[in-house]
Amino acid sequence: MVAGTILAWTAFEANAHAAGLDVMDRDGLAWTREYVVLPADRYPHIRNVAEHLSDVDREDQFELALELLLDAVEARARRA
Repeated sequence: MVAGTILAWTAFEANAHAAGLDVMDRDGLAWTREYVVLPADRYPHIRNVAEHLSDVDREDQFELALELLLDAVEARARRA
């Protein structure tokens, strides 16, 4: 589970470098713009955090994914 997550993230990063980091940065900005214009009545939670989405980078996402995964492993180990 942990190894698969790390391998998947490595593949994602390799793709980002192959595409060019400038392309990935522009892609991130596009997503941020799209979230800001979503209708607040349909997507209130996304709109509430939309202005903060540009602060999240790929490293933050990896660290959070790994932290959540390790928390799940720890929780299962305690139950066993």
